[in-house]
Amino acid sequence: MRIQLMGLLGLLSAPLAFNVARIMHQGASKALAIAGPAPDSFSLLLPLSILKGVEYAVLGVAIGLVGRRQWGGAAAHIGAGLVIGVLFGVPITVLTYWGASSPPTTVDLISRGVNELFFPVGCSLVLYSAEVLGKKAQ
Repeated sequence: MRIQLMGLLGLLSAPLAFNVARIMHQGASKALAIAGPAPDSFSLLLPLSILKGVEYAVLGVAIGLVGRRQWGGAAAHIGAGLVIGVLFGVPITVLTYWGASSPPTTVDLISRGVNELFFPVGCSLVLYSAEVLGKKAQ
């Protein structure tokens, strides 16, 4: 039950957070009189939101499964986050590249790829450390 709940929460919260961040970025761009993304890039907003939602639903399930195992220490959490980062980070980076109004610079592309790869690892470690601290507090 707990694993399904974590997966459901990841599925629902990731697209919401992604869209809120996108809206805030657009508002800041307009406030600063900077051109926002091209209108054709909005066609990829839904697929990216869905992909992010599925990514964090799968991450929630994976962390739930790893956390229940005897061998589910920090290394297992890092491994789970890295696998999810590779499986979902590459398609998200490719979709972001295709949806850009102009080709992003190499630095932008590399930073986006590294972020998409390692952010699930960071999330996994945060959840692991919270679990360990919770057990020590009891």
